[in-house]
Amino acid sequence: MAFALSVVYAATYSQAAFILLFNDHQETHAILGEVEDIADVQGKLSWAEVQVRSSGNWHPTNWLLRLIEFHYGYFNYHIEHHLFPTLKPRLLKKIAPIVKRVCEKHGIPYRSTAFSTVQASLLRHLHQLGQPSVVD
Repeated sequence: MAFALSVVYAATYSQAAFILLFNDHQETHAILGEVEDIADVQGKLSWAEVQVRSSGNWHPTNWLLRLIEFHYGYFNYHIEHHLFPTLKPRLLKKIAPIVKRVCEKHGIPYRSTAFSTVQASLLRHLHQLGQPSVVD
């Protein structure tokens, strides 16, 4: 019985990790200039600012998502991951408030959306992928 539960848990966890990773790479990797006008700052952005502007976080809104966040290794703190890629994942959540304050102080947008928003983005993206491409 314990072995069967372990297999079910591992399969479920693997599927959830795949969905979360796909979401992170769709919703949390913005292309600079695609969403906002950056003409005034072109060539003036620091490496750190580019990392913040081109990534984003999702935050848990209930106990189940907090559990997923833990099992996911706090990789939903993607801004912090881009800034500090070698930092232990459990520390990403701890430094997030500091990173957010520094961004606010310098007028840099710090994107953190609810998990449901990320899921909606995933569905829109999958729908777009299913549309025929237009060739010029």
